[in-house]
Amino acid sequence: MSNVLVKQPEANSVINQAYDQHRILRNPVAVLEQGKIKIIHDEYTTINDVDITYIKLPAEFSILTDTACELPMECFNDLVAGATDLYIRHLTATQPKQQPKK
Repeated sequence: MSNVLVKQPEANSVINQAYDQHRILRNPVAVLEQGKIKIIHDEYTTINDVDITYIKLPAEFSILTDTACELPMECFNDLVAGATDLYIRHLTATQPKQQPKK
């Protein structure tokens, strides 16, 4: 069963109230609370373990300051293709639309 990560205000709506006894949650809910992960679940669910996948934001790199990229070379083509596509989309969005010639 997959957990769902929610923000604190959403978690407050999931936490059992006096009138919510025996409520069933479709998925356990994970919330970050004071530097800890809190798992909220119903009384019918038993949490045996929790797997956490952490995706690190890579450090900034630049060809201007000679700061190397920490990503492996296998990512090079995807990075260049993505940057080129983003640049072309930006250019075409900022270009004034040409009026058709009559």
